[in-house]
Amino acid sequence: MDRRELEEKSGLDGRTIRFLIAEKIVPEPNGSGRGASYDTNHLQALANYRAWKDEGLKLDAIRKRVAEGNKVTNILEIVPGLEMHFSTTSQKYQQFMLDPHVLNALETLKIAAERNS
Repeated sequence: MDRRELEEKSGLDGRTIRFLIAEKIVPEPNGSGRGASYDTNHLQALANYRAWKDEGLKLDAIRKRVAEGNKVTNILEIVPGLEMHFSTTSQKYQQFMLDPHVLNALETLKIAAERNS
């Protein structure tokens, strides 16, 4: 896809995309100049960036996540001060979260935390 299509699909303007490429948050385009193209890896990097911004992360924290190779982090607050972090947005995450054993374990953690507070 070309830059305009990437802008449309990501919902971000060209200036922001170029900035994120310069900051190494988004990979360099495939090719250069008018022949530059983008693929699903670029789109995923931009989606990750938007999700992290929505979480309230600053640019330095986003750079760190990119360097670590993490995907979008999902945070489940069990009780105030007790969170579980999941570093994936795949179907496996969704299946994991719906598993009755997981839900039972989370409920047990919540009850234990409430007793200790």
